[in-house]
Formats: sequence, structure tokens, C-alpha cells
Amino acid sequence: MMKNRFAISILVFIVLAVPGKLPAIDLFAWLGMAGQPLAISAPDWSRRGSLLRLEYDTHEYYKRWIDDRLVNDFSGNGYHAGLTAQLLPDLAVGVRKKFAEPQTWLNNISDKSDRFNMKSESESGEVFLRLFRGSQVLEAGSGSGKSYFTGEYDLHPDIINALGANPPIYLNNGETRRYASYFNSFGRWRLRLGLDELRFSHRVSAETPAMNVVLNHGRKLSRRSAELAWQNERGISPYLRYDTERDLGDGENFRDIKFKIGNNRSEVDLSALSFGGVYRHRGTRFFAEFSQLSFSADLENGTNLITLNPLFLFGTNRVAYRVDYHPENPWAIRFGGQRVYRGVEYFVQYSYSSLSGVATTWSSKDYDMFAKTATDITLNDTTVDLHRFALCATRPDRSGRWQARLHLLAPIVESTERKSQILPPPGPAPAPPVQDKPEETARGGWQLTIAREFKL
Repeated sequence: MMKNRFAISILVFIVLAVPGKLPAIDLFAWLGMAGQPLAISAPDWSRRGSLLRLEYDTHEYYKRWIDDRLVNDFSGNGYHAGLTAQLLPDLAVGVRKKFAEPQTWLNNISDKSDRFNMKSESESGEVFLRLFRGSQVLEAGSGSGKSYFTGEYDLHPDIINALGANPPIYLNNGETRRYASYFNSFGRWRLRLGLDELRFSHRVSAETPAMNVVLNHGRKLSRRSAELAWQNERGISPYLRYDTERDLGDGENFRDIKFKIGNNRSEVDLSALSFGGVYRHRGTRFFAEFSQLSFSADLENGTNLITLNPLFLFGTNRVAYRVDYHPENPWAIRFGGQRVYRGVEYFVQYSYSSLSGVATTWSSKDYDMFAKTATDITLNDTTVDLHRFALCATRPDRSGRWQARLHLLAPIVESTERKSQILPPPGPAPAPPVQDKPEETARGGWQLTIAREFKL
């Protein structure tokens, strides 16, 4: 069984790294590793031919029980399909569809984070065009998606006081995507380029008999990637890969549609420069790589409580929060291998990433008709150790192929608040009474995907 801290590890890592990504999140896709290095094989999407792909996945991010009572549940499943039609030898079109992805988000204990009990549902689709010319392949596509969250969430006490109650929360999200991917093989060289742009719109609403509150947040996510590999029949085949991601967001919040009550902003930057090599030995292709990472996250939120409720003119007038996390010299390693055994192709890989730095939480309150301001700054030494493992087995047959993938994920977050030194008391403090520790069990951090492809 995993340690108790694993529950908050996943949530803290998401909050620190990607604000706004909780709706309909595919944690294993977002934190997934790169595919097979180009020195091993060409990208899977660059194949010719018409095919139909059906896919089902089930996953558990985390579950925890205390004395046989379920207190944490982050789990779900999904249904996906894809169709590719090779209309001409050098032209193919296709569509990919996510039909449903129900998920559960439950936290019944407030020792580590706020209480909530929410259900989510999402669907998305995209169309693409694929062009072939010699050894070159270009795929471009676009799509959209939407997701919904419904349930209950314990809001901040100041917000509850302003609303007069803790109302049900509704979260609606929309997204659009445009992307392009390019692959070319010339001589012993292989080159892959990728461009991906996504736009998200998040809308959180809560309604009470006295008012209707709406929080908006729009985001633009831009991704760029490139990989270059040199194939060597003997010895090591080196490769170089660069990935970058920039996530910018902002929004304004309103009461009863027309009264602005605050705003929010988010900025997340991530890049990785990776260098690795592939070595062939007795039918197995082994690989190893090292990555130098760069990561930063900045989140801000401000709320004018007087606009939310005029009675706050005589109490807390306005609250503002900001969280910054800028780890120093993060890095990662990845290694694995590929082998065909008895007609089944196996690909296995493991990755370890290390991020360490200071997370700064800044909060400010204005009260007594803005005459006074209270500011609090908290510094936490935060370390994130991310362990990832993936195993993929592919078995081809006359009509297509079967594929099974297993992903394991363990983000371990350690955060220690910096406090001023306090002198010990002159005498020994009385020992606290001994209490029976409740029995706890936990599991999670896995995803299983089963797919079937049919040649058409």
C-alpha cells in the first residue's frame, strides 16, 4: 500500500503545475512520457492505410480508505474511436472521437485539502488530413471538446459568508485544438516536428437565492516539439529532442452577470532538452536519455467581497492570493527497450523527474473600509519526485492488431514550510495521550488501455 501522502501529492502537483487543468483531466496523457525514440521506429501516425481503431481505458488516480470508509476517490474510464481513410496513395483523411469519459472526484476528509464530491463527463472530436510524398509525411487537424463538472465543493470561508451558504458548484469547459505534425526520413537521418495550439474556456457558477456568481478563466496552451535521430547499424544511434509548452490564462468574475467581483491569472512554462542513444543487442533495442528541464508556475486571484455582499464594507473588504513555484535546475532521466518476442512487440520504459525549489504563497486582506491591510507570505521548500512506468504490447494479425498499454504514475510531493526558530520551553512538555491510529489503505496511480485496430 502507498503512503498517505500520495493523495495530496497528486493534487498539489496539479495545482502547482497546471491551474485550470482539473476539468476532464487525463493525468496520464498530460504526465505521459514520450513515445519510442525515432532511432527505434517512425511515429505510429505516419503509417499508410485505412483502418478503424476502437479503444477503452480504465484508470485510478488515487483511492484511500480509513477504517473501511472511502475518503478519497479519483477514478474514471473512457471510450475512444478513430477512423482513417486512405483515399489516394498520397492522401488520407480521418476522424478521432472521444465518446465519453466519466470521472469521480471525491474528498471526504479535510486534513490535507478542501472537501468536495463532484462528477465529471467529457467528450471531444477532431478531423485530420494526412499527406505523403516520398519519405515525408505531414498531418494537420483541428477539433473541439467540452466537459462538465457537477457536485459540491467547500468554498473559502470568506466566500461562504458573502454568499450566505455553500451552494452546489457547476463547472463547464470548452476547448478547441489545431495541430500539425511532420516526419521525414532521409538517409540515416530521421526528423520529426510538432506544433499544437489549444484554447480553453472555463466557467464556474454557483447560485443562491440571493445571487448568482460566475467565475471565468480562458487559457491558451502552445506546444512545440522537434526530434532528430541518426541511425547506426552498429554501435549507438544518438538522438536529440526538444519540447516546450507555454500556458497563459486570465479571466474576470461576476455577480449577477453585470457586477465584476474579481479576476484571476495563470502562467505556466515548461521546456525540456533531451539527449539519448539507442543500442541494439541480441534482438533488443535499449535506449537511455537525460533531460534538462525548465519549469515555472505563477497563479493569481483577487475577489472584491463588497461587490459580492455590501455588508463586507464593515469587515473584510477584499482578498487576494498569489502562488509562485520556480524550481532550480530540474532534470529527468528515461530508459527502456523494445523487442519482438513470439510475434508480439513489447515496449517498456521508465522515467524519473526531479524538481526542487521554493513555492511562495502570498495573501492579502483589506478590511475596515480599506483602511487596513494584512499581508501574509508563506515560503515552502517543495520537492517533486515524479516516477513513471509504461508497458505496451502489440500483436498484429491478418485483420489488424491488438494493443494493450499499462501506465503507472507516482508523483511524490514533499513541502516544508519555512518558520522562524522558536526556543524550546524551559521544562519538558507533558506527553500527549496515546490514541489509536485508524487503519488506512490506499491504491492508485494506474491506467489500463485496451485497443483493437481493423484494416479496411
